[in-house]
Amino acid sequence: MRSRKEFLSGKYHRDPYKVFQKIRAQFQRYIDFGENRGAVTFCSIYAILTYFFILFDSIPYLKFEGMKGAGKSKVGTIFSFIGFNAVMAVSMTASSIFRTVQDERSTLIMDETEKIVQGRF
Repeated sequence: MRSRKEFLSGKYHRDPYKVFQKIRAQFQRYIDFGENRGAVTFCSIYAILTYFFILFDSIPYLKFEGMKGAGKSKVGTIFSFIGFNAVMAVSMTASSIFRTVQDERSTLIMDETEKIVQGRF
C-alpha cells in the first residue's frame, strides 16, 4: 500500500513496461502455454490488474482448465508469488472465500483437485 501511495504521489517511479517485461519473463520461463500465443501476455496483464482492482466495480475470474499435469497448479503458484496480496487455497467454504476477499482484499487463487468418481465420466 505504501508503494502505491508513493507511486501516486510521484515519489516512487518504475517504468511500467519494464515491470510488465519482468512479470512476463516469469510466466514465459515456467509455463509452456503451447499454441496459446497470447496467454503469457494475458496472464502478465492480469497479474498487474490485481494491483489495481480497487479502481473497478468488478474483475472477471480467470479460470484454467486442463487434464491432470497440464500446469494449472504451477500457473496458480506463479500468480500467488506475483499477484497482489495473493492467497493460495486448496479447499475453502463459500463464507471463508467471502471473508478472505472482503477482509484481506486478496487475490484468491483456488487450486482444485480432480476427483474421479467410479462409474461417472
